Amino acid sequence: PPQRPLSVCLGIHLCGALAWRAVDLYAQIGSCDALILVPCCLDKRADESLKRNARVLGRDPHHMKVDALRSSLERVSDSVLLLRDGLMRTQGGAEGATHAKDLLLVAQKA
Repeated sequence: PPQRPLSVCLGIHLCGALAWRAVDLYAQIGSCDALILVPCCLDKRADESLKRNARVLGRDPHHMKVDALRSSLERVSDSVLLLRDGLMRTQGGAEGATHAKDLLLVAQKA
């Protein structure tokens, strides 16, 4: 029998809760074989506790959010890669130059 084409979902510049929504949709859509996710900004309301925890731990809040997204993806994927691309690094902006948004997640189902 012929195989169906590979279906890849792509989420780029997903601010705040949109990155979480992309993970939920990826988990729910059976025909989506892979997800490439590039999270962006932190939400002022939804990510406030994450920002506080990051300050206490001395970690970048964006990196902590990406770690949490990766954990969620690992529950619904067979493999998850965390890639860093220095060319995507932000320079300045509302969150300051020290906050790197240079991470992307690639998840794949069997």
